[in-house]
Amino acid sequence: MSQISLRHIDKSYYEKAVLNDVELQINAGDKIAIIGENGAGKTTLFRIILGLEKPDSENAEIIIAKNIIIGYLNQELSIDPGENDALYDAEIYKIEAEMNDLLEQISKRNDNYQNLLREYTELTAKFESLDGYHYRHKLKSILSGLGISEKTAHLNLSDLSGGERMRVALARLLLKEPDVMLLDEPTNHLDYIATEWLEDFLISTKSTVLVISHDRAFINRIANKTAELEHGTLNIYNGNFSNYLTLKKERDNFVKKEIHKLENQVKRQNEITQTMLSHRKISSYHSSQKKSEKLENRLKNLKSKKQKDPTALKFNILKGIDLGDPNKIILNVKDLSVSFPGQDQPLFKPFSFSLRGKEKIIIAGQNGCGKTTLINALLGEEKNASGIVQLTKDIQYGVLHQLVEFQDENQTVIQSLQCVDPHLTDAYARNLLAQYGFRNIDVFKRLNTLSGGERRRLYLCHLLTEKPDILFLDEPTNHLDINSSEILENALLNYTGAILAVSHDRYFIEKIGQSILSFIDREIKTYPNYKNF
Repeated sequence: MSQISLRHIDKSYYEKAVLNDVELQINAGDKIAIIGENGAGKTTLFRIILGLEKPDSENAEIIIAKNIIIGYLNQELSIDPGENDALYDAEIYKIEAEMNDLLEQISKRNDNYQNLLREYTELTAKFESLDGYHYRHKLKSILSGLGISEKTAHLNLSDLSGGERMRVALARLLLKEPDVMLLDEPTNHLDYIATEWLEDFLISTKSTVLVISHDRAFINRIANKTAELEHGTLNIYNGNFSNYLTLKKERDNFVKKEIHKLENQVKRQNEITQTMLSHRKISSYHSSQKKSEKLENRLKNLKSKKQKDPTALKFNILKGIDLGDPNKIILNVKDLSVSFPGQDQPLFKPFSFSLRGKEKIIIAGQNGCGKTTLINALLGEEKNASGIVQLTKDIQYGVLHQLVEFQDENQTVIQSLQCVDPHLTDAYARNLLAQYGFRNIDVFKRLNTLSGGERRRLYLCHLLTEKPDILFLDEPTNHLDINSSEILENALLNYTGAILAVSHDRYFIEKIGQSILSFIDREIKTYPNYKNF
């Protein structure tokens, strides 16, 4: 059964086509992952489904089945300052309180007994219609699964951090379990344990799910269709992310062969047209010219469907420069621990490890366990740390924090890079920046106008231009689309220095991590690889 149908959807911003004749049919029970580069129009598609934006095309069709309830998790949450309990359903709790009050009065069996009984029956029916009896069990399961404490659930939204607000908003939506759920990057503020719980929930729910996500492992588990939005066109592939990769490759190969075939046909037809002209066969010439134009239009249309070269964005990881000695210990840590004043237990117990010249270690664990604090302690930036951290003499390191900051936000992209290395010519700097996705006029963007993903790409460019021996990376794939993440991973595999990276991206962990430091019950344990972890 079709629940939502879209046809002929066009949308442009500032003369740039974001959606071009998009079609999508959403059937009951579908679990569809929407993927694409940052800015491809994924959120715009959601907003058009919800009626928050209108398509530009006059012949656009948006058909939503009658009585369908749609729930939406937005990346940008608006906060009502007067909103009290962040999560608890006020109506259910009010009815439950009234029911308990009536039960107490009914137990006294006074003259108003029959009226009270009738009123209680009516309230019970309303309570059941709101799924009140199942609500508490479901609420407890969702709170536990998403890592939301009872205390957090009772707080006002305005008192919560950004990550807590997003988890609470997600919990609210899962509690309601509407007919269709539109989820925009639901795993952004979840650790890997909460993400796996969410995957199980979405697999088992009867709700139809459309999810925008850059989390490849997440898409692999939940999706029965993968829809890629690229250059305004929505291409739909049956199956999860792995299926999408296989089918897309087959599609691209088919398109390339068809383009080659059409190019030969166009060439032959143009030769025939020229022959007709030279022989003064005017009527035959015009007929042949029309055939040429039709073939050229078909070729143009087919080339527009050709996928963008995935290597167009590539991070420069200093190929040919061997930065690390695999046998040399460049970082040695002994009995490192962090204890905050007033806390009965340390954030993590004393532990020791060493990092060798080419080693790539991933730091993993639940939200709040101390991963970022560990990085800060290794860098000497945590005053509550104790133990010994020894960095080999003359070792240079680069750091990518979660919050990327530049010294001068008013600089342009190219100015900021030339401050890192004043010897870079404009031509070389522009060529280098192009490898990080900054092309043409993008190099003249002010830093304070860049998106989160753009800031991280530019900062990585800064770091690697400095040729560090060690990279400390805190959630490096945050704000990067799937294509950028994969290119970054391949580049880091070719990087010849050492890496210590905090990540909850399971694809990234499996691909990059030669060993894993995992936080478990205030202890840091070492695993030789992702499979053992």
